[in-house]
Amino acid sequence: MRVAQLVSAVGVGLLAVYFRRTAGVVLAVVGVRVLSDPGTWSYYTPGLVAGALVWDLCVSRRLVPGATLIATLLLAPTWLVPSDDIRAVLRLVAGLAAVGVVLSVSERAPSADPWCPKLDPSAAG
Repeated sequence: MRVAQLVSAVGVGLLAVYFRRTAGVVLAVVGVRVLSDPGTWSYYTPGLVAGALVWDLCVSRRLVPGATLIATLLLAPTWLVPSDDIRAVLRLVAGLAAVGVVLSVSERAPSADPWCPKLDPSAAG
């Protein structure tokens, strides 16, 4: 199972780079891990929330960091949502949403994030 998770995560990460969504690589890769994990372990939560924060800061540019807030709510801790089944469904939704948001591009488009180099030759100093 771990090999399949690793191959899937690398594939999704490469797709995110191909679609020039470099700010979403961490979000998508950790989303695959959360999505494919048979348990509801909380040690993936910081990675997904940090990836959502990077996405919010680099791509969404809204006043309220929506992806970060949604990721935080969907990855509720055990003391807040004691049911394993409900937490599993929430984590499934979080993983699907993370991968879906990053890969929701139908074609390769220039990235607006600062991590992707510009294709404009005049931009080279």
